[in-house]
Amino acid sequence: MPGTGRDASAPSLRFDLLGPLAVHLDDHPVRLGSVKQRLLLAALLSRPNQAVRTGELTRVLWTGEPPPSAAANLRTYVLGLRRAVEPAAGAPRLSATSGGYLLRVEVDERDVDRFDTAAERGRSALDAGDASRAKTALTRAVTLWRGAPLDGLPLPRALAAWADRLQERRLLVEEDHAAALLALGGESEAVQRLRPLLEQHPLRQRAWGQLMVGLYRLGDVAGALDAFRAARAALAEQAGLDPAPGLSRLHDDILHNRAVLAERYDARPSRAPGPAPRPGCHELPPTVEPLVGRDADLATMLSWARGDDGPVIALHGPGGVGKSSLAVSAAHALAAVFPGGVLYADLRCTAPANVGPGGGALGSGAAGNGGPVRPVEALGRLLRALGVPGDAVPTETGEAGAAYRRELAGRGVLVVLDNADSAAQVAPLLPADPTCGVLVTSRRRLATLPRGRHLAVDPLTRDDAIALLAAAGAGQRATDDPDAAGRVADLCGQLPLALRTAGARLASRPQWSLSAFADRLADPARRLDELCYDDLRVRDALQPAYLALCAGTEHERECARAFRLLGVAPAPTVTLHAAAALVDRPADRTRLLLDTLADHRLLEPHQDGRYTLPELPRAYAHERARDEESRAARDEALRRLTLSYLAVTDHAVPLDDAGTTAGADAAQGVRPADVTCWIEAEHHTISALFTQASRSEGDLPELAVRLARACGGLCARHGHLTTAHALLDGAVGLTEQRGMAQQHTAALFDRARIRAAAGDVHGALTDLVDCARTAEPPRPERIPSRR
Repeated sequence: MPGTGRDASAPSLRFDLLGPLAVHLDDHPVRLGSVKQRLLLAALLSRPNQAVRTGELTRVLWTGEPPPSAAANLRTYVLGLRRAVEPAAGAPRLSATSGGYLLRVEVDERDVDRFDTAAERGRSALDAGDASRAKTALTRAVTLWRGAPLDGLPLPRALAAWADRLQERRLLVEEDHAAALLALGGESEAVQRLRPLLEQHPLRQRAWGQLMVGLYRLGDVAGALDAFRAARAALAEQAGLDPAPGLSRLHDDILHNRAVLAERYDARPSRAPGPAPRPGCHELPPTVEPLVGRDADLATMLSWARGDDGPVIALHGPGGVGKSSLAVSAAHALAAVFPGGVLYADLRCTAPANVGPGGGALGSGAAGNGGPVRPVEALGRLLRALGVPGDAVPTETGEAGAAYRRELAGRGVLVVLDNADSAAQVAPLLPADPTCGVLVTSRRRLATLPRGRHLAVDPLTRDDAIALLAAAGAGQRATDDPDAAGRVADLCGQLPLALRTAGARLASRPQWSLSAFADRLADPARRLDELCYDDLRVRDALQPAYLALCAGTEHERECARAFRLLGVAPAPTVTLHAAAALVDRPADRTRLLLDTLADHRLLEPHQDGRYTLPELPRAYAHERARDEESRAARDEALRRLTLSYLAVTDHAVPLDDAGTTAGADAAQGVRPADVTCWIEAEHHTISALFTQASRSEGDLPELAVRLARACGGLCARHGHLTTAHALLDGAVGLTEQRGMAQQHTAALFDRARIRAAAGDVHGALTDLVDCARTAEPPRPERIPSRR
């Protein structure tokens, strides 16, 4: 949490989430109103001091399609919360931001933050061998819990996942607390706390081991052996697992009453001073299995690491592509090469403070409010991991960097720096000693890193993506229906995170067919909601780059708007001048915007001047446009795009009719070699643009008809008959549906021409007859004469 510093005279607020949601003002409970108003507060408190988008809050409050009154209701709930949490004498707490709302929370006002602070102190004391101090801090942490997080609220998926992660942190602290009790001879209290914990969470093997140790020391050997049997049964029935080797050895020691039990299992840290600790692979996150399609990349990294002195290997690629998984796998493989061990730091390049999702950057509470971790904070974390006492860690970057390099000198340590934001963030964390190596991951290519060897991590091939989908949960379904598996892989953009998420959803729904799941993913408005399961959320990998732009300079905010409007485009690939039409900026200015988006890996540039929004960033752009741009703004962007294509065809058609090809789309400045090349590159986009414009309002349907008529003949002459027929069939149907009589006649005539050219004489005659019928003026009604 940010250390903003609280005014001592200001009213005191306390937000309690570790149990039923409660707020206290100067120790008096605050009435929070309706369930939806409490859900809104819970969503804002789960991401304090960060702007939460209106669309996300809407999805928290309403499952499925929100009611038409959702926006007005949300404003009502916000007003109610303001009245509840903003005392008259205090500063404003709940404020509107661009596209969302932000709740300001001071240091330690949330019980979650007090819990994290106490847990970190207790864990540090336990690691340092001070069990008494550890017990005091950990007791404070566990007593903050009053029940399940947000107990009593109907939690939507996002909040439920957040609450589950809190529960996991609680269980880890309960186990640390038990370790401190056992270290101080408090076996009776440890047993009393562990029994109910294991009744609710019977797969916690560390807790089973602690319970067995406690019972053994209390003289209840039979109870300790019964606890092992209960653990083995629970693991087999609920997870299909055998007890871990350590738990089995503990059982064997108890069974044979071995004296080594105390020193091997009592979790009592040694107080004796010793050499500086060797950081081991326990610093690393667990590897993600299986690592599919990365053998060549892994071999390259291992070769670089083993061949250079002090190598700095920098992986770069879009969010969700698996950079961290690859780096962690390489670090595990290189552990034997670096005798000093492995250090790991998550530099947490999420969104900036007060903007996007995040939390502590290096463990709990290191960075506080999201955003890139400051180098001095990362240095502090790394120095503590190297055995430097917390009170001896310098608080100034230069001094901390010097201490860090001294600690690493001659030790042969591999340093893994994950989720870096920039080369400037990484540079102070680089060892000076040539015996040490560095692995860095970042969305961007950190081109200015000294001694940098750069590796682009790309999406998987289609075959590897299908293999990962099968391994992640699709199983035999991927083999039985390879076409549907390919569709799912394509809709996931061949990104490992998306494929693992899709696999997890499929594993949880064995009754789903792959084809049905592919149909669910096909809707871009729902895709990111579908690619969310438990702690796997594809949206969380995409939004940091976008939210960083939203909170950046004026240019970066303009880039964020450009990204949203690119989500309006009907096809993933756009030319520079099509993009300029969408964002309503000159071509030179648009190029700067697109280049910045490419630097943030939200867009992929091509040598021919085109840009592609990959599958999942495109879905995210579509979602942001839907939530943050008005319908009128989206329609106007589509109108500008349609007019830009009409401008091209206005030049291309007469040139093509005359048999010349030079400058076919000079109006846009793209200048392809000839009309054939332009049609070859654009016919799919033209077809998609017609479909999207025809479904819109205003004059867009009329513009769509003009586009279809102009491009239908071009497509037919240049060999794209399927597109030509689709365009003119669509124009005929649209003009008839909308009552555009004159355009309907013209569309029928155009279709007759391409049917005749294709040899479909019957179809051409049918169209001409219909054309003559619609073009014939109505006969005047005959008035009978009077006689």
